[in-house]
Order: sequence, then structure tokens, then C-alpha cells
Amino acid sequence: MKLFVHNSKQPQIDLEVEAKESADQWKSSFDVTAIETMTAKTGNFKSFTVFVNMLENAINQESTSVSIDLFTYDDLETLRKKRQGQSGSITNHPANIQLANKRYLILTYNAEYDRIYYPLSLPYCGKPDPVTLMQQIRQLTTENRLLKSRLESDVERSDIIRLQRECTRLKKENNEYRQQLSSNRSNNSKDQQQQHIELLRQIIRSSEDAVV
Repeated sequence: MKLFVHNSKQPQIDLEVEAKESADQWKSSFDVTAIETMTAKTGNFKSFTVFVNMLENAINQESTSVSIDLFTYDDLETLRKKRQGQSGSITNHPANIQLANKRYLILTYNAEYDRIYYPLSLPYCGKPDPVTLMQQIRQLTTENRLLKSRLESDVERSDIIRLQRECTRLKKENNEYRQQLSSNRSNNSKDQQQQHIELLRQIIRSSEDAVV
């Protein structure tokens, strides 16, 4: 199932459903008027923007309060009969082939004390054109190559950043070691000078003692 949202001067959504096994497709487009009129008929009006958000959450399974189901005409007739208290399965198929081939996407909104159903009719569009499929395959192949290239570039960039940080850290440690070494040398030099002074003092004392 694919959902395309067009945010132009006249916003609309394009819905596309494809059967995995047969590749049959059902598509339709809905503008603001169509969506808001449909929601108003349910008795629980939703603006176009709110409805699109609900639909996206249902498709991506990001909320437990909304869900989607796909029904045939017979499925809806069976549900209608159950609600009316009638029993038995559907035996009379619709004479209109287009009606029979339609699919109905039902967005269910589970409110606190109620459950609202928002229906969207999707006409049958047949199977995808082989030429179109080949174009899509080429496009996906190209996109895959670009993504791989970006991923490799990101990995290289990440390695470079990591190495730069490591180099900065090592430089900092090296400077600290240099400062410590310089400090030690300075301390050693002072110690040596102190030793020389003390030695001279001892020599002077010895000389003075000898003179006395």
C-alpha cells in the first residue's frame, strides 16, 4: 500500500494498493472536498490534514486508535447483512464488473466510546505495465547505488572524524608530557644549583675553620 500526499494549492492524496501474488492494482485520488465530505457523512467530521495524519498512522501502525482494512464488494455486503441481522453468505454477485473489481479501504477510528469507519473506494487498474516496471527497477537500482555510495561516504567521513579526534587527543597528551618534562628539568636544574651552593658553603666553612 502506497500513500502520496500532494501539498499544493489544491492538496490531494493518491492511494495505491497492490496484491503481492497477482500484482493487481487499485488506485484512486482524493482531494480536500472528497475527504471532508466523506468524513462528514460518517457523523464524525475530520479535516483533510487530520484525516491524512490518521491514515499515515494507520499505514505505518504508529497508533492503536486507527487501523485499516481492505474489503471487496461482497465483504461489505456481508458486513451490512450482519448489522441488519440477516444471515447467510452473499450469493448474488454484482452485475457491474467494475463494482465487483473495486476494493474498499476502510480506515477505522477507535474513539473512547465509539468506532468510526471511513470508507475510500479504489477502482481496479489492472496489472502494472512491464515497461513501467522496468523503469521502476532501473530507478530503484540507481537509488540503491546512490544510497550505498552515501553510506560508504558517511562511513569514511565518520572514520576521518574519529581519527581527527584521536589525533587531537594525542596532541593534547603530548603537550602535557612536554610540560611535565620541562617542569622536571627545571626542578632538576634547581636541585643541582642548590647542591652546588651547599657544596661551596661547606668549602667556605672548611677554609674558615682552617684559618682559625
